[in-house]
Amino acid sequence: MKKLIAKIRAILRNRRVRKIWMRTISSIACLVVFITTYALVLPAITMESEAACGIEAHQHDESCYEERLICNIPESDGHMHTEDCYSTTQKLICGLSE
Repeated sequence: MKKLIAKIRAILRNRRVRKIWMRTISSIACLVVFITTYALVLPAITMESEAACGIEAHQHDESCYEERLICNIPESDGHMHTEDCYSTTQKLICGLSE
C-alpha cells in the first residue's frame, strides 16, 4: 500500500511539474507571436505616418535624371538621334538626397 501511495504522489508531482512547464512554454510562445507580429507591422505603421518635421522624404524619379548625349554627329536629315546616341548612365540633376 505504501508503494502505491508513493507512486501516486510521484505521478501527481510529475503532473504539477508538467503543468508548470506547459504554462511557461505557452506564455513564452504567445509572447514570441505578439512580438513577431508587432515587428512585422511596425514598418507599415512607420510608412503611413507623417514625418515629425513635416517634410516628406524625396524619392528620385525620371524628372531627377538627365540623359547625356554622347553622339558627336549633329542632328540633321541624314542623322536622327536615337537611344544609341544617349548614355546608358543617367546624371542626377535634382541635387536632393534621397
